[in-house]
Amino acid sequence: MKLDRIRPAAGHSDAAPRYLGYIFASSDLVFEIAHTGRVHNVMGAASLLTGRDPGALEGQPWRPLFPPQDRDLVQHLLDAMRPGERKGPI
Repeated sequence: MKLDRIRPAAGHSDAAPRYLGYIFASSDLVFEIAHTGRVHNVMGAASLLTGRDPGALEGQPWRPLFPPQDRDLVQHLLDAMRPGERKGPI
């Protein structure tokens, strides 16, 4: 689904496509990775899965969230994504 094609209704924020993406995600932990490579908009079971408060993950690099053996795969998937695309489940 190309979420960048969804336009907010009058009076709604431009974040609507982002939150629609969260609605359709079937994950225990959902987060965005900003163009800087840092974690953004953490939702879900962050405390349970990472042992850290969701707010503590904001602004942190994404790589430490994954085991070393999985980081190259995740980087490959990120490199293949285009704005507005969703990949998964992984």
